[in-house]
Amino acid sequence: MAIFLAASNSTVFAEEVEAVETEVVVASPETIIKETITHLENALVAVDKGDFSSSNLHIKAARISANKITNHEEITKKASTITIQAQMQSRKGNSEQASVLLTEALALFKSL
Repeated sequence: MAIFLAASNSTVFAEEVEAVETEVVVASPETIIKETITHLENALVAVDKGDFSSSNLHIKAARISANKITNHEEITKKASTITIQAQMQSRKGNSEQASVLLTEALALFKSL
């Protein structure tokens, strides 16, 4: 009887672990777009302050987030290309051009 209970408990535990492991949280498209916009806004503030390290981190996070956006491929691709250009300008320390590009990318993502 003890062997049966131990085997039964192991099976229940394995099923619980499997249920937790397969649970995936999927953010809504609106949440992903808002996350992208927030990172770009933070990048813009950082660029304007001359904090290029922080700016680059936010741009990278925005690019990762933008890759998750679906159903707006054309706009997302254009905005992402502009974001990459802004990142290159930020890495060069060109705050004026990075700011212009980030503002343009923001406008496109906000149009979604």
